[in-house]
Amino acid sequence: MKNTNKIHVLLFFLLVFSALFSAAGLCQEMGGKKLVITPDMLWEYAHILMDKEDYTAAQIELKRFVHFFPTDERIALAKIDTAKCLFHGGQYLASARICNEIMLDMSESPTPESLEEQACFLQSLCFEKMGNIGHAKLVLHNYLTLIHDGSARSKKSRDKAYFHLGRLYLGQGAKTASLEEIKKAEEFFAGISPAGMKKYHVSQYLAAIARGKKFPLKNPGLGGALALVPGAGFLYTHRFHDALASLAVNGGLALAAHKAWDQDNKALAGVLALVGTGFYTGNIYGSITAVHKYNRNGMFDLINGQVALTPVVGKDGYGVMLEMPFSLPGK
Repeated sequence: MKNTNKIHVLLFFLLVFSALFSAAGLCQEMGGKKLVITPDMLWEYAHILMDKEDYTAAQIELKRFVHFFPTDERIALAKIDTAKCLFHGGQYLASARICNEIMLDMSESPTPESLEEQACFLQSLCFEKMGNIGHAKLVLHNYLTLIHDGSARSKKSRDKAYFHLGRLYLGQGAKTASLEEIKKAEEFFAGISPAGMKKYHVSQYLAAIARGKKFPLKNPGLGGALALVPGAGFLYTHRFHDALASLAVNGGLALAAHKAWDQDNKALAGVLALVGTGFYTGNIYGSITAVHKYNRNGMFDLINGQVALTPVVGKDGYGVMLEMPFSLPGK
C-alpha cells in the first residue's frame, strides 16, 4: 500500500513538471522572440549601476562585458572602470592588479594615453590607501619616465605627477619628522609649471613646508642623555606627568634597595636593584622614544593644519583641501 502511494506521488510531480515545461515552451513559441544581450546594452547597464554607486554589481557586469565581448573596442575602458569600482568598494589590491594588467597590455597592443594615465594614477592611489607609500611613489616615478615628449598634454601629466609625488613625500616627512623627505616634496612642488601651481594651489603646500622646516626638532640623543637623571628626559619633551612618575618610581626603588642593604637584607636589596635597573633602562628608552614622538606629532600637526595630507574619496573623485583638483583618474 505504501509503495503504491509513493508511485502515485511521483507520477503527480512528473505530470506537474511536464505541464510547466510545456507551458514555458508554448509561451516561447507564441512570443517568437529571444532576448539577446548586446555589448551596448551590457555597457549601459554597468554604467547605470556605477552612477547609482552600486559598485559591486557594476564591476560584475563589466567583467561579463570583458568575458563575452573580448574584441569590443571598449575593453580597455571596461577594465579601468572595473578597477574604479573595485577601488570604491575598498578592494585596493584587486584594483591595483587590474591597473597593472592595463599597463602591461600597453606593451602588446596600443592603448589610449588617457587610459595609461588613469591606470598609473589609480594604481598609485591604491597603494597609498593600502599604506604602501613606497610603491605609490614608485608608480609615479615610473610614469614620469614615460612622459617626456614635451607636448602640452605631457606637461599637464607631469604637473599632476609632481603634485602627487610632492604630497606623498610631504606626508611621509610630516609623519616621520624627516626634513629630507620634506625637502624632496619641496623640490617636486617647485618643479610644477606656473599654470599647474595655480591649478593645484601649490603655494599652500610650499607655505606649509616653510612652517614645517622651522619646527624646533628635539635631539633624541640629548633626551637619552638627560634621562640619566630619572625624569629629566621626559621633561625635555614637556611630558611632566611621565617625568614625575619616572622620578618617583626610580627614586623609590633606589631608596628601598639602599635601605634593604643597610639592614643587611642583601637578597631583597638584590631583587629591588634588579627591578630598579629595568625601570631605569625603561626611563632612558622611553625618553628617547618620547623625543621621536614629539618630533613626529609636532611636525605632522603643524603641516596637516595647513594642508590636508590624506585624500578624501567621494563619488566624483577625491579632493585635497579647498576643492583641490585631486580627482580620481578618469572621473
